[in-house]
Amino acid sequence: MGYCIAPDLTDGKYMCLEPCNHKDCAAMRKDFIDDANCIICGKPIKAGDKFYYLEQGKTDKVHFLCELERIEASHSV
Repeated sequence: MGYCIAPDLTDGKYMCLEPCNHKDCAAMRKDFIDDANCIICGKPIKAGDKFYYLEQGKTDKVHFLCELERIEASHSV
């Protein structure tokens, strides 16, 4: 299972910095601005953070380290 790295959205490389009507820009804003919190710890997933999507096609995500800790805790019982 591979992880993703959250993009830096402040440089204009991945989406327009000004309001626009591009579908890709809207998707990036929704995924990494509107819905950017880790489901496990509740803290934001920031640029450069490693993370996992919980379900294909959805924006719910978790920090890589939060998921590792969750998995380790479930196996230490």
